[in-house]
Amino acid sequence: MRSAKIAVETITIPTYPEGVLEDMPMFVENRVHQRSTGRVYPSKVSVRVQRDQRLDRQYTAVHLENDYLDVVILPDIGGRIFAAQDKTTGYDFFYRQHVIKPALIGALGSWISGGVEFNWPYHHRASGFMPCDFTTEECADGSVICWLSEHEPVDRMKGMVGIVLRPDCAYLETRVKLTNRTPEQHSFLWWENAAVPVNEQYQIFFPHDVTYVNFHYLDSRISYPIAGDNVFNGIDMTEPRDISMHKNTRDATSYFSCASRYDFFGGYDHGRHCGVVHIANHHLSPGKKMFTWGYNQLSKSWERALTDTDGQYAELMAGSYTDNQPNFSWLEPYETKEFSQYWYPISQIGTPDYADLNCAMKLAQDELRIQATGSLGQCRVVASVAGQAFLDVQADLQPCRPVSLGWNRPQGLVEVCVYNAQGGLVARYQEQREDQLKMPPVKDPMPLAAEVASADQLYRAGVHVDQYRDPAVMPDAYWLEALKRDPNHAPSLLGMARYSYHMLNLEAAKKYAEKAIHVLTQFNERLENTEAYYLYALILEALGQDGQAYDYYYKAAWCGSYVARSATRLACLDLKRGDSVAALKHAAWALQHDTLNPLAPVVLMLAQPEHADAVAHVALANDPLNLLVCWLSGRKDFFASLRSEASQSVLDMVFDLAGMGQYALCVRLLEELLAARPDQAHAMVYGALACYRHLLGQAFDLQPLETAPLGHTYPFRREEAQVLRFAMSQGSQRAVFLLGCLLYDKRHYAEGGKLFEQYTQAVPGDYLGWRCLAIACFSHLGRQDEALALMKKAVDMQDSQQLLFETVSLMDKLNVDPAEKIAFLTSHPMEMDNLFTELAKAYNQSGQHQKALDTLLGHRFIPCEGGEHAIADQYIFAHYALGMAEMAKGDYTAALAQFEASFVIPDSTGAGIWNRCKNVPCQFRKAECLEKLGRKAEADEIFRYINGIQVEFFSNMHLRELPYYQALSSRHLGLDCHAQNLMTHYKREWSAQLDRVDNGYFATTPFFISFVEDASRLRRAYYLYLCALVERFDGHEDSARAMLAESYALNSDNLFAGGQGSL
Repeated sequence: MRSAKIAVETITIPTYPEGVLEDMPMFVENRVHQRSTGRVYPSKVSVRVQRDQRLDRQYTAVHLENDYLDVVILPDIGGRIFAAQDKTTGYDFFYRQHVIKPALIGALGSWISGGVEFNWPYHHRASGFMPCDFTTEECADGSVICWLSEHEPVDRMKGMVGIVLRPDCAYLETRVKLTNRTPEQHSFLWWENAAVPVNEQYQIFFPHDVTYVNFHYLDSRISYPIAGDNVFNGIDMTEPRDISMHKNTRDATSYFSCASRYDFFGGYDHGRHCGVVHIANHHLSPGKKMFTWGYNQLSKSWERALTDTDGQYAELMAGSYTDNQPNFSWLEPYETKEFSQYWYPISQIGTPDYADLNCAMKLAQDELRIQATGSLGQCRVVASVAGQAFLDVQADLQPCRPVSLGWNRPQGLVEVCVYNAQGGLVARYQEQREDQLKMPPVKDPMPLAAEVASADQLYRAGVHVDQYRDPAVMPDAYWLEALKRDPNHAPSLLGMARYSYHMLNLEAAKKYAEKAIHVLTQFNERLENTEAYYLYALILEALGQDGQAYDYYYKAAWCGSYVARSATRLACLDLKRGDSVAALKHAAWALQHDTLNPLAPVVLMLAQPEHADAVAHVALANDPLNLLVCWLSGRKDFFASLRSEASQSVLDMVFDLAGMGQYALCVRLLEELLAARPDQAHAMVYGALACYRHLLGQAFDLQPLETAPLGHTYPFRREEAQVLRFAMSQGSQRAVFLLGCLLYDKRHYAEGGKLFEQYTQAVPGDYLGWRCLAIACFSHLGRQDEALALMKKAVDMQDSQQLLFETVSLMDKLNVDPAEKIAFLTSHPMEMDNLFTELAKAYNQSGQHQKALDTLLGHRFIPCEGGEHAIADQYIFAHYALGMAEMAKGDYTAALAQFEASFVIPDSTGAGIWNRCKNVPCQFRKAECLEKLGRKAEADEIFRYINGIQVEFFSNMHLRELPYYQALSSRHLGLDCHAQNLMTHYKREWSAQLDRVDNGYFATTPFFISFVEDASRLRRAYYLYLCALVERFDGHEDSARAMLAESYALNSDNLFAGGQGSL
C-alpha cells in the first residue's frame, strides 16, 4: 500500500529577528485589535521591529509529501503551514515567503505573512508568532498527520489542528479540535488565513449564490461580483466593477461572502493558470473571506514591511463557527468542537463554478472542465438541461490531471453529474438563477445602555459585548443598567455572577448568583436550565466551600446539558476529599455524556492507577497532546516536547491537579519541570512550588520568586492570586507587585493601586512599580496630577523606548505645553517609530510645522497595523498648516503647493491612508486656492467631488466633520440653501451627542498605551469641536473660538481644534 511521507527536519530561512519583548505589563484597556479587544495582559508584547540585520536561522520543520503535494509546517512560528506546492505544476498554491520578516500586525505585535495561519480564539491570534507543541502520526491507511497544539495565552483553552495528507489524494485536511479545558464558558472563532500570491490576473471566486459581500462587523455591504452604485468600507464603488478580479480593488479592504449553500471558494491566477480551492461544510464553516492590501501607497508600505522579494499577497480566509470578524461562538466548559477544512490546488480549468472534496468543475461555453482530487478512475459524466442529457461520456479522472470535455451547450440551466464505475454519485451541480436583489441593510450600531428600552434588551446587549470581546465596553455596563430597571432580572443577575467570578470578585459573584437562584426558584426549584446552580457551585468552590459546592453541582446535573461539566467538577472534588470510588463514578458519568471531556480521563487515571495505561490509550487516541495524560502516562520526552511556553502549560496542569487536591503531584510536576527545563525556571513556578510544599507541611523557599524571570507571561489566574497572597504573607515583595498587576487587570483598581504604592515604598529602585502606579493614578484613582512625576521617576531609572513613549503620551493627555514635550523627547536617544511621531506632533502643536515634516522625513518608519494614520495625520496636518499660513499671506501658489504635497506621503514614513476622507481638508483648501488663482472650473470640480462623498460609517470614523466641508463646498458652488440646511441638521445631531453617557471608553487605540482617559472628557472635546465648526459656519466667530479652545484643552490630539494654522 502506498503511503504519504512525513519527516521532522531542520531548515534554514533568512530571518529578521523579532524585537525584544517589552518587560512592562501592558494593561491597554481600550486597545482595539481586529475590531475586538486588543487587551494583551498577561502576555508580554513586541512593540518594535528590527531591520538592521538579516540572519540565517534554523527552524524545526515538519515535511509532509505524497505524489501530488509537498507541504512544509513550522511549529516554531505558531504551527503555520509555511509552504504547499502542487508537484505536478510546481505552483505554490499558498504564498511562499523566502524570508521571515515580522511586522506589527499580531495581537502581541509580531506577525508574518505567507502560508496558512490558524487564528483562534480571535483573529491574528496572540500566539501566532510563538512555538507550539507538535507530534507526528503515521496512520494505518497510509495517511500522515502533523498534530499542532497549544494552550492559548488568552483564556488557556486548548487548540489543536492536525494537518493530514493522504497517500492517494491531492488535498490536505486541517482536522481541528478546539477544547475549552476550563470550567468557564468562553467565546471563540476559528479562521484559517491562507495567503495567496496575487497580481492583476488573479481572481477570487465565491459560489454563484453569493450575490453580496459584507465588511467587518456588517458595517458595510455591496453587490457581488459586480459592485456598483454604492460605497463600501468608505471606498467609492459607484462606478461598476467586477470585484472578483483582484485588480479592481485598488484600496485595502475585506470581502466577507453572504451566506452560501455551497462548501467551496478560492482563488485562480489566470496568468499562471493555477489556483487553490477551499472546501468545508458550510453549516459548520460558513466563513468565506478575501482580504487585500490593494494597489495604493498603503499596500506598497506593507509589502516592504512584510517581505523582501516575494511581492503581493491577498488572504483567503475560511471561518468555522463564524462568518465575520468579529463574530464569535461559544465553547462550553470542558467542551470540544471538532471539524475539518480542506485545501487543494487546481490548474488549467479556470475559476470553478462548483467544487467539492472530489473535484472542481468549470462549465465553460464550449467545454466542461473537471479536475479530480483523488483517483476516481473511469467515470461517467452526464450533463443535462431540464432532464434532457446533451453530454454523456466516460472520463478518466485522476488527481491533478484536468480533463476537458467538449460540448454544445444549449440554453437553460445545466445540471452536471459525475458517477464512478460502480454507478455511485461522485459530484453533482445544478445551476440556479440566483436572487440578485437580496441584500439586507447594514447592522445597527450598539446603543448606549441608558438608551436601551428594556432589561431583556440590555441583557442581550451585554451578552453581545461579552461574546464579541468588545474593545471599548465591558458587559457589566449593560447588565447593571438592566438591574437598575429590574433588580430581579434573572438573566442579568447571572450575567453579573459570571462576570464577577471571572474578574475574581467572588463575594459579589456569590450574592448575584444567590439572588438569581432566589428569583428563578420562586415558583419552581426544578429549573429547565441549571446554569444558575452550576455557576453558584463554581463560585462556592472558588471560595473554598467545597461541601456546599458539591450539592449544587449535583443540582446542576439534573439538566442534561450540564451533566458533563458538573460531573467533572464532582469527580475533582471527590479526589480532593479522598473518595476514589465516587471519583471513578463521576468521571465515568462525565465521559458518558461527553467522550472528549479533557479532564475526566485524568481523574480516572488518578483514582484507579492500575488501569491508567488503558485510560491513557483511549484518551491519547482522542487527543495525542493532552498534556496531563501524557505526563501521567510517563512519556519520557515530555518536558523536552513542550515548545509552547512550558512554564505556563505546566501551571495549567498544576492548577488542574490542585483542584483535585493532588498537592504532592503538583510539587512533583513543578520539580520535574525545573530539573528538565532550567530555561523555564520562572517566578510563578517557584511561587506555586513553595505554596504547595507549604500545604503539604514541607519546607519551602520563596527567594527564587524574588529574582527569577517571569517568562513571557504575568500572573493572571485565580490560583496565581492565591499563590501570591500566600507569598505576601511570607514577606515576598515581588508578590506585592505581581498581585497588584493581576488585580489591576481584573479591574480591582483601588486594591491594585494600593499594592503598587506599597511596592514602591518597599522596593523604590524598581521602575516597574513607579510606572504602574502612574498608570493607576491617572486612569482610575483620580490622582492625575501625580502621574507625570511618577513616570519621570521611572524614566530616570530605566532606559526604555516604550517608557519614553508612554511618558510623552501621558504628557499629551495632561495637555502639557508642547515645548516641554519637545525638550523631553530631544533630551533622550530616540529609536522607536512612535517617538518620532510624537515629536512631530509636538512640533505641530507648537506651530513648528516644517520641523514636524523634517522629523518625519528624517526617520524611516515601519508601519503598525491600525497606526498608519498616526504618521499620516502629522504629515498631512503639517502641510495643511503651512498652506494655511501661505493663504493668510495671500500667496496662493505657495499654499497650493503645500496642500498638494499632503496627498503624496513619502515611502520612508511607512504610512498611508485607509479612507479618502483624510484628504478632504487639504482638498478643500486646494480648491479655495485654485479659485483665488482664477481656476474656477478646477476648483468647482473639487467642491463637487467633496459634496459627492457619502456620509456613512467610515467617513464618520475618519472625518466626522465631512458635512462641514460639504457645506462650505456648497457655498462655493452657490448652493447656499443646501449648505445651511446641512449645517442645521448636523448642529442638531452633534449638539445632542455632547451630554450622552458612554458605556465604557469613548475611543480606542491600536497602540500599546495603558493610560486611559475619562470618556466624558473626550466626548465633550470631540463634539465641542464639531459644534464649533457649525458656529464658525454661521459666522459666530467668538463662540467658535471659545469652543475650539475648550475642545483643545480637553484633548490636544485634535490639531485642527488648536490655534496653529487650523481651519
